[in-house]
Amino acid sequence: MAEGIYSTGSTTGVYARNRFGRKLLRTTTIIGSSCNADPEGEFSAKVNITGTGVVVSGVVNKQIEIIGYSLMASGASIVSIRSSGTDIFGPVSLAANGQINNTNISLKSNESEPIVIVSTSQLGGFVNYRLV
Repeated sequence: MAEGIYSTGSTTGVYARNRFGRKLLRTTTIIGSSCNADPEGEFSAKVNITGTGVVVSGVVNKQIEIIGYSLMASGASIVSIRSSGTDIFGPVSLAANGQINNTNISLKSNESEPIVIVSTSQLGGFVNYRLV
């Protein structure tokens, strides 16, 4: 195989792999149909909230481990990432158009609980995670 990222589609999901065959991302929805993929690999969740919003829904008997994020506030904001109402990250103050990024982090939710982000202004970006 030449260098690059390759994807394969099937009725159980879409996989992206690097040239070494490492699974990079797996989605559980293909346009126009739902899939019942087992929860393994790394996922990405889009963030677009004002106030409080669930970013990753809880999965029974699993923890959600955030392994990276990139968040940007449209206005001055205080941002927290929570599980079960308890901050697992933050609060962090951001200036208008302020951004925070981290691709080398491990934040875990409580078992079976969702990841919730709280922001005092419009917040966008993404969260990379896996189920453990």
